[in-house]
Amino acid sequence: MAHYTELFPDDGRMCPNCWGFGRAAVTVGTRHDDGSHTIVFANCIGCNGLGWLPLQLIADAYNAAIARREVAA
Repeated sequence: MAHYTELFPDDGRMCPNCWGFGRAAVTVGTRHDDGSHTIVFANCIGCNGLGWLPLQLIADAYNAAIARREVAA
């Protein structure tokens, strides 16, 4: 059995938009004929549902956030 750190490495590549939860299941409110809920899956637009990004993209997003914070202050 794989260890937790092998399945979810903490190497700083987590998506800053979804915090690692790249895909969400959302119930729409309608039901199927058998009574079960209709479910729609939504992917994060930043990582396309992966939950992680390459390190360079994370560094670019972090630097852009710092630049916006400095301009706003």
